[in-house]
Amino acid sequence: MIRVLLFLGIFSLGWCSSEPDQLYDDGMQAMRRRDYRTGGSLLLKAARLGHVKSMRRLSQIYERGIGTQADVDKARHWKELARKAYDEKQKAEEPGLSLKLPPSQTSSIKVARNLASQSEYYLEEGDWKQALSYADAALFVDYNPAILVFRLRALERLHPENFALVDQEYRLAIKNFFYPEILEMYGYFLMKMKDYRTAHSMFSKAAVEENKSPFWVYTGLCETAFLLGDPEASAWLEKARRLYPDHPDVKRLESLIGS
Repeated sequence: MIRVLLFLGIFSLGWCSSEPDQLYDDGMQAMRRRDYRTGGSLLLKAARLGHVKSMRRLSQIYERGIGTQADVDKARHWKELARKAYDEKQKAEEPGLSLKLPPSQTSSIKVARNLASQSEYYLEEGDWKQALSYADAALFVDYNPAILVFRLRALERLHPENFALVDQEYRLAIKNFFYPEILEMYGYFLMKMKDYRTAHSMFSKAAVEENKSPFWVYTGLCETAFLLGDPEASAWLEKARRLYPDHPDVKRLESLIGS
């Protein structure tokens, strides 16, 4: 069995941004698609830039052996670094935060973020019911699209055959929030329903918004354009190729459209 190693000479990844938040987002996207090699490298680079959430994810990756061999020492190392970095960040940010928000609002935002983090954790663990419960609790405290993403992911996995239910939830989410990641997710959901035209429309709307991870929008636009007989498929593939030239999805689409 070939082991997927996380430490890969990450500085050779010239196609990713140096911004830690974007590295984390791209890394988690890759991990969810089981591209552990890319995901682990991006999380590692973000962690080395002081990104606390990336440090926590690396600790979980090594603790559970996700895409690599389990390593208790490395898990403990990243967990301790995350704790120290979080403590330092809290000391630096708390005074400024208290000036901008009343104490009650500050407290509720922290509660919502903690609940959302738990939802994301259970999504990674494959416990869809717990993920949904925590997402709903977080939304009750702070109804925002970033948390709604976790609810929609959990619903898709809990009800893989109930397209009508999930479709209704997506429509409601888009009615309340014009949020790129939700538009992208809905696009891929519609592809499973073979509604390629509406899926292409969702990807198109996501493409004109500020999107932290446009790669998946471009690949969605490329595939749906190809399935609809749209010659723009090659142009969207080129945009995806510029970001991640060696990504498996780029290679798959190259084979699909013959480019």
